[in-house]
Amino acid sequence: MFNFDFYNPTKVLFGENQLARLPELLPEKAHVLLLYGQGSVKRLGILEQIKNLLQEHDFAYSEFGGIKPNPEMGQLVEAIYTARKHKVNYILAIGGGSVIDAAKFISGHVQIDNFDILLFELENECFEMAEQDYLFNPDNLEAKNQHTPFGVVLTCLGTGSEMNRWAVISDNLRKIKVDFGHEDLFPQFTIIDPSLTFSLPVKQIQNGVVDAVVHVFEQYLLEDKAYSHNDVACFMAESLLRVLWKYGPLTVAEPTNYEYRSNFCWAATMALNGYLSVGLEAEDWSTHQIGHMLTAHYGIEHAPSLTAVFISNLQLRFKEKQARLARFAREVLHSSLSGEQAARFALIEIAKFFTQMQMPISLRDYRLEALPAVMDKITTSMALTNQKAYGEFSKVKKKQIAQILRNPSLLRNHLPTHSLKIRTNQRCSYKIVKFKAWLNK
Repeated sequence: MFNFDFYNPTKVLFGENQLARLPELLPEKAHVLLLYGQGSVKRLGILEQIKNLLQEHDFAYSEFGGIKPNPEMGQLVEAIYTARKHKVNYILAIGGGSVIDAAKFISGHVQIDNFDILLFELENECFEMAEQDYLFNPDNLEAKNQHTPFGVVLTCLGTGSEMNRWAVISDNLRKIKVDFGHEDLFPQFTIIDPSLTFSLPVKQIQNGVVDAVVHVFEQYLLEDKAYSHNDVACFMAESLLRVLWKYGPLTVAEPTNYEYRSNFCWAATMALNGYLSVGLEAEDWSTHQIGHMLTAHYGIEHAPSLTAVFISNLQLRFKEKQARLARFAREVLHSSLSGEQAARFALIEIAKFFTQMQMPISLRDYRLEALPAVMDKITTSMALTNQKAYGEFSKVKKKQIAQILRNPSLLRNHLPTHSLKIRTNQRCSYKIVKFKAWLNK
């Protein structure tokens, strides 16, 4: 096991009726910015319940609603102006990953004195560069420890943002989707009442299941040298995968079953709260990084962008992933196979699971441009975010990304016919072109 520092200060209140404890979690005289999405918390009465709690305990509040999936920087700048105008000193994110990520971005900007200068930088440069210069540079005393504290009421599952320091924000102007993180950006608390998620559409439950599963995989399906005999991380990942493999489909089938939903809720939170990566030398995340760029350029939803890439990614890197895939087959799927046979069995079962969740397993299901045009956009995005390669040991470079994107998934013949019904109107062949000369530029 490798040396590590571990820090996660988020307090979690889990279970039914925990929302009633919200007032005790807020600081005295807090002026709270209620941050939420596109209407479901209003429609379901959750927002009204929160307002009543705040009013009963004499907390002032302002509102900013309409946060969209894949929160966009322009809208978040409006939210920052709102928070500054009303002298907000606390943020409450009511929703799922997009709203929580938005809260993290807003939290880091509200109290910056030279916000107008920062805004100029954000509009004229890659915002990741600006935020690194102004917010998370340890030498910048002005920005240090000036974040606005925030808490979470979770109503949508899967991203894990409710208990970690990471966020992903989109910049539609430059067509980039960038992750950032800092120790100051952990939520102070998270309220997880599984019953508040009962009304989610099946599509969103499926998205959450897949997102959580891939979060675990990208910290588990690693080269052996990334683990260095770290059985704690390995066994924890396998336990979570067993839970998600069991309760993900059950939650989809019975959305209001509290037992099913509570197991899925906590597993999805645990999948990305830092515990699985403790003591590892490296993590993968190449599927997420490629998926982010597909979302930024083509509007593919987050979860389908992952499954459309993940299988091809594993196929391309099969030799280096074989040992861990075989272990997954043995320890999670209870297969008696071994070696390469077990690894191939695991790959097929992962693809079956994704199709069971009504997800694509290749980019054939999306109408994209010819591959060189796709890669030109991806290369531009990588340059803007100063990234040259992905994967646990930076082995996924431009050439490998192109190979992943062009791979039409060799597993389709192994899947039952009913599994190939993809929930999208964009189903069509992905145009493959000859690009060998381009790759070798």
